[in-house]
Amino acid sequence: MESKDLSPVERALVEAIIAGHELACGGLDPARLAVTEDHRYLVRAEVIRDLLLGRYLEQSHPQGLRLARARIIGALDLDRLAPIIGLGLSQCVVDQPVTMRGARLPWLMLFSTHLPGIAANGVYVEGAVELVQTRIDADSDSGAIQIAGAYIGGVFDCNGSTFVNNSGPAFVADDLKVNGSLELNRTRMTSDCESAAAQLTGALISGSLRGDLAVLVNKSGPALAADNLKVNGSMLLRHSRCLGNHILHSAVRLHGAHIGDNLEFDGTELSNDSGAALTANELQVDGATLFRNEFHAAGRGRPTLDLTAARIGGGLDFGNGRILSPDGLALDLASASVTGLCLPGDAICRSGLREDPQSWEDDGHLRLDSFTYSALDPRGADLDRWLLWLHSYTPAYATQPYQQLAAIHRASGNEAAARRVLIAQQDDLLARGELGGRWARAWHRLKGIAVGYGYQSWRALVGLVVVVLLAIVLGLAAGHIRAGTGHFEAAHTTATGRPGTACSIVEQVGLGLDLGLPAINTGLNNQCALDSTSVGGQILTGAAWLLQALGWALATLVVAGYTGLIRKI
Repeated sequence: MESKDLSPVERALVEAIIAGHELACGGLDPARLAVTEDHRYLVRAEVIRDLLLGRYLEQSHPQGLRLARARIIGALDLDRLAPIIGLGLSQCVVDQPVTMRGARLPWLMLFSTHLPGIAANGVYVEGAVELVQTRIDADSDSGAIQIAGAYIGGVFDCNGSTFVNNSGPAFVADDLKVNGSLELNRTRMTSDCESAAAQLTGALISGSLRGDLAVLVNKSGPALAADNLKVNGSMLLRHSRCLGNHILHSAVRLHGAHIGDNLEFDGTELSNDSGAALTANELQVDGATLFRNEFHAAGRGRPTLDLTAARIGGGLDFGNGRILSPDGLALDLASASVTGLCLPGDAICRSGLREDPQSWEDDGHLRLDSFTYSALDPRGADLDRWLLWLHSYTPAYATQPYQQLAAIHRASGNEAAARRVLIAQQDDLLARGELGGRWARAWHRLKGIAVGYGYQSWRALVGLVVVVLLAIVLGLAAGHIRAGTGHFEAAHTTATGRPGTACSIVEQVGLGLDLGLPAINTGLNNQCALDSTSVGGQILTGAAWLLQALGWALATLVVAGYTGLIRKI
């Protein structure tokens, strides 16, 4: 094509590029611009391609090609080309998908522009890419915007844009590298396919990923798939909505992702009508992970929030957040590790209307096997709620969650709370654990009753005091019950020179202690003795034997409890 073949508006565009100006074609809105045949608004895509490559230009300007309120007709094909100037379209309408696979561009800017797709896998952009308030309506199984394996040397800004695809994903950016931040604030992505609406698997973001107030919806699959994503800064999805619908894949996937600062979902809704809301196995977050301020997640069948083996360097905070799973685990923290934890008592839910988080009841299930944390936030659940969770709302008995909770209370100086946790652990072991048979369970139950499994040895000591009192009562009873001979069951011996006469109160007490307690000798049994030939004397003697046996048992338990031996047997 020769320069003489250019239309007036295309020649005006050449002059604007040379002068470093933007060419504005008029004031038509996008709806009228899309159907206009007025040549004042029409620019051929092949002309734009030639201009980007330097054709028709006596000299180029760093401001590049900037065109506003035009309709681009034809296919803009930049595949494997290397334009010498950047491309900027503002409030334009592009008839056909733009292709720039493997191309190399100085920069790219689309502002408030409508087009049916962008295919830019492997593109190399030296500067920034700005797709601000741009709308893409696609019907492609490959994606509305395809930028997988691309490199962007500056910020990648999609703030306020809308990407819709009824036949495939909306945003395909697997293995994307951005030498800046990825901005997705107020972005809307909608798709209806089994693959995720937004795909960032293996992507590397040197700055932060910001998606505040974003809406990601997939009617037949995940909303966001970002496995092995690496973000050097923060990842922020605050007050956003991520809605998926897939039985095997969660609405948001962050398996193996690494976030260099905070991961924030404050005020966000995560939902999956058929499966998990968020799965982030082996996620690593160097800062804090926040699910606060009316955050709510709803899933079905699988753990709603699955953070198995996650490593969080800062706090994990669910303050004023809710997690719902009507038929499975609400929260899975197995093998995860965090610095601090804030988990309110009403955060884990099982019943209520999915569309009304205020109706959710705090009776959900969670898994905490091998979950470690360094501190508990006082805004979180109290000890009663923790013990209820561990005993009644976990899939099976596990030792480590109790030991972890006890260690936290012991480290804070609350030894009483720590002992309470350890006793609850043994109660749960008795109720749901494996003890090895009927007799083992009976022995475990006895340890719990007698010495609180070794954590409340004062129980056996109290029992020993009761035995002492019973022994005294036995001696007093023997000194006041008459035998058939007319004498009392406890009477003076011949050693006193007054055989058969009544013993004094002190002698009766001494007799009771000698008869009822093991290893006790008051020295009074030579003066006051029990008549074992009478029926009453025989009964009292048998009672004394029982008290001695009980005394031996309780004394042994006291020693074993205070030395800790009871916890090992």
